[in-house]
Amino acid sequence: MTKLLTKVCYFCLEPFETIACKQTRCSLECTVRSALAEFSNGDQSRCFEWTGARNANGYGEIRRDKHLYLVHRVSFKIANGYLNDDLFVLHQCDNPPCFNPQHLFEGTNLDNMADMDRKGRRRTVPLPFGEDHHQARFTVKDIADIRSRLKAGETHRSIANLYDVGYGAIGKIARRETWAWVS
Repeated sequence: MTKLLTKVCYFCLEPFETIACKQTRCSLECTVRSALAEFSNGDQSRCFEWTGARNANGYGEIRRDKHLYLVHRVSFKIANGYLNDDLFVLHQCDNPPCFNPQHLFEGTNLDNMADMDRKGRRRTVPLPFGEDHHQARFTVKDIADIRSRLKAGETHRSIANLYDVGYGAIGKIARRETWAWVS
């Protein structure tokens, strides 16, 4: 059985129970409020960069009770008193680790895309496709040859051996799950 520890929150000074011996704050809100308090002196218009854990996209995150929470969303909730789970919390500053409430605003996915377009951050370059893709095993000419061999009655396995691929890849070509645009 796991033993609960009674501790006192470093921020609000309220007692709380935890199984985590390193936990020093009673809630997500106290964790983010204490970080916000560190930035309370000085220029309030600058970015408040999260110095704790960050995800692969650079956004600050906190783990509590086996859940991950994004710091900028918790900061928005603290500042505004609410958080709509169906909406995004966007950054005016375009700085993912920033959790300054003055830099955050709420929006839909469409608002997020429009914001990315306005700021020139959305990827508009088409992804490599077909034989131009770095992992392509076939050319358009190969696909035409494979399809003609299939029409002639050759087995998936024999064609796969010719091209040194799994017969499942030939099956996907035959069913037009891949390379469907090639005649």
